[in-house]
Amino acid sequence: MALVMIRSRVVFLLLSIGMSPSPKSHSILLYSVHDDLCHSDHYPVILWNNGPSPVHRPQRWKLSKANWPLFEALCISSFPQDDLDEAEDPMELFTTILQDVSGRAIRKTSATPKRFNKPWFNEDCKTALKERNRALRLLERSPTDNNVASFRIARAKARRTIRQAKRSSWQEYVSRINSRTSSKSVWDRIRRIKCKADTISVNHLEIDSSTLTTLPDIANSLGHTFSYNSSSNFSSDAFRRVKLREERKKLNFTSKNEEYYNDIFKISELKFSLKQAHDTATGPDDIHY
Repeated sequence: MALVMIRSRVVFLLLSIGMSPSPKSHSILLYSVHDDLCHSDHYPVILWNNGPSPVHRPQRWKLSKANWPLFEALCISSFPQDDLDEAEDPMELFTTILQDVSGRAIRKTSATPKRFNKPWFNEDCKTALKERNRALRLLERSPTDNNVASFRIARAKARRTIRQAKRSSWQEYVSRINSRTSSKSVWDRIRRIKCKADTISVNHLEIDSSTLTTLPDIANSLGHTFSYNSSSNFSSDAFRRVKLREERKKLNFTSKNEEYYNDIFKISELKFSLKQAHDTATGPDDIHY
């Protein structure tokens, strides 16, 4: 929080913290007028940051850059069968060893929010900004009429170059969008254009006039809503009759476990399933498939 003793100094404060006094500032800063003069002839203006605070992103394994020979060697040397059989909790021991092996052989992504590079920023923009900054430094050292004119020309050129680069980049991207383009790709592009990192995770849920803040309450509320929307209240009469008829049938729980889905699990089935799987997030144990 920062106090500005005179209203006219608001612009100076914005410049001092690296912000330009533009209409965009209203979405980043909030302000209010203090009710005490604080020994001044003007009421102080209180400013505070309204932007999202940095949040830690979940770290993911960089599988494409993993040292798989090292991973395999560590797995062979770190998983003695006798220790697993004699352990009080073999699964916990297995998870601990595998996490240690993975951490030594596979790198992870950074936990800090990623800074997006502007997709429209190219070499022309880089050159134009360098020329503008060079003209500005020259103007500061020697404030002559020629240097003022040179700076204004360089500044206008930089603005024009950036504006054209933004337009060309957007038009090129939009021309490549089709029915197969995922919505995630589009939103990622928009976030990169706005230079916004990952959004803050939701930690509350508003239902009617109440606000839920604990995870069990949020989960139970969502579960109740999903259950109600999936209930027979929204089904047709024909479906309800079929459902009621099928539910009245008695289930036969006697089995010799000879069904095909009770066959011994084969390593070939595991390998086939892994090939068909996608690169998804890990579970609570942080073990990737």
